[in-house]
Amino acid sequence: MPARLFRSAALFALLAPMCTAQPIVIDGDTADWNEGETLRCEGGWLKVRLGFPSTVSLHAMTQAVPLTLSLRDDADSLRGPKLELVLSPPRTEERRWGPIIVATAADGTRRELTATEIDLHVAPTAAATAYEIRIGLDELYEAVGIEAAETATLEASAPATNPGRATIDLCGTAADTARAELPQIDAAADRFLAWNVLWSSPLETPDGFARILDATRPDVVLIQEWDRGELAADDVTAWLEEHAAWADGSWSVQKPDAWGVAVATPHPVVAMGPEQTLAPGSDWDFPVRLASAVIDLPMGRTVVGSVHLKCCGSLGSPEDERRLVESVAIRDALIKLRDTHGAEHVVLGGDFNTSGTLAVLDIAAAGADVDGSPLTYADPRVLADAAYYTFGRPGMNNVRTRLDFISYSDASLAETASFVLDTARINGSSLASMGLDALDSAASDHLPVVVDLRPIAQPGPGSSGGDSSAE
Repeated sequence: MPARLFRSAALFALLAPMCTAQPIVIDGDTADWNEGETLRCEGGWLKVRLGFPSTVSLHAMTQAVPLTLSLRDDADSLRGPKLELVLSPPRTEERRWGPIIVATAADGTRRELTATEIDLHVAPTAAATAYEIRIGLDELYEAVGIEAAETATLEASAPATNPGRATIDLCGTAADTARAELPQIDAAADRFLAWNVLWSSPLETPDGFARILDATRPDVVLIQEWDRGELAADDVTAWLEEHAAWADGSWSVQKPDAWGVAVATPHPVVAMGPEQTLAPGSDWDFPVRLASAVIDLPMGRTVVGSVHLKCCGSLGSPEDERRLVESVAIRDALIKLRDTHGAEHVVLGGDFNTSGTLAVLDIAAAGADVDGSPLTYADPRVLADAAYYTFGRPGMNNVRTRLDFISYSDASLAETASFVLDTARINGSSLASMGLDALDSAASDHLPVVVDLRPIAQPGPGSSGGDSSAE
């Protein structure tokens, strides 16, 4: 056994009896952290909890948050390799948003890294007072040029009030991939897949998209960023007819006069949504990126929307204000379609670009259910991982974050399965059984989000009520 693995395994065995705390899921909710805990090593990951005195947009703020993570072979050693992260540096013409990451080896050698090289995940994406950060321990060791370490010390500078300084013993490293099974569709359910496909990438690199569509077999595909020049709905339809020929019927595509969004389905389309959905009163005058349709699905007549809210900007920025206005227009368009066509269900999904306020999710869902209540957001976790993210592509210095959501009518539908598919997290034998390759999810910088929904049986005359969907 290599020395590094032996040492890590031995250390993990030593520490395992001590690891009785509830596992931390990286989802942006810090309720699963112990009181006062700010640093933990768990399952091959180093996890950090950051707190702020007020609400900040960590992914878009201009005030930097420096963190220094020092690793020690010997707890008494005064020197050791370290990793410095400067979160949210100001955007420049040369650098899209991304942290500045510098690794310093024990001999003082310094080099700048990408977020991918340490497998960096930060949650939530939206403005908050507390954040979770996750770094791969194997990747961290490689970044600073050591085989293993025994302790880690984290120091955070203002404006963070937490953690300040924390020191922990390190756990053992873990495999980078895990066994997984692709959830099968319930016989009474329909499957929805939302995917931002990165500037019409299926046209240039179709194989990864085709394999994922074949493995998941969605009834409805909610598309964002499929637009290049004068690309029309017929072009998207032709691609699907060639690369998703498993569908029982011919594909229909609703692609309105709005950049990059589309709804695709092999089921009968009753009506198309508006060609343009406008959102006056903001700094931009382009149509809201909403594609919508009324579809007769096996589960019933359903209003479906694919959305791509305005990108970028922090809390209270012009971009954030635009997203709020867009959310109102989207909600109103869905309600009008629902009422006009007597729909039994409503489903909305896509790229919400939640780098400012999360209120855009609430506004888009408000009153859109068939009973006038809000839509409910599905809870898709990354398959084979204890984390929630939908964005982050290897090689693009993307921090893993969550931007993509699917909501649905919980008055008439139940969620039977949901997941985000990151093929890089799944081991080779599991991928082979799914007919997938490890790099398939990297076809785009966003990951496919999949949600299965089945109708809730409604009580008939004289019935005592209740949900009989489990029968």
